[in-house]
Amino acid sequence: MDNDANWEYTRHFVLFINGCFSQLGWDDPTHWPTIPHACPKQDNKDDCGVFVMAYAEHLVFGRPMQFTQNDMWFYRQKIVHDIYYKQWENSGFLESLTDD
Repeated sequence: MDNDANWEYTRHFVLFINGCFSQLGWDDPTHWPTIPHACPKQDNKDDCGVFVMAYAEHLVFGRPMQFTQNDMWFYRQKIVHDIYYKQWENSGFLESLTDD
């Protein structure tokens, strides 16, 4: 699909979001800046969610979109680490170790 078609889909999506959520007090997304960032493509049918998460992380932190299928092992490990650590953090167990 060419970039013109992608932008057309983006424009329709922004109009859809505006129509659905403007009554909830959301800002009008038709005024949001649209910044194109090419997303690396996955080589399998298993990593689409991991690619989306990597894309979002790179976008939020302003990192270049330079990750590949070979980097997905890192992102999978990071997800597991973050979930595991957050569970420990939320349990209060880590604080109880430092209180003694």
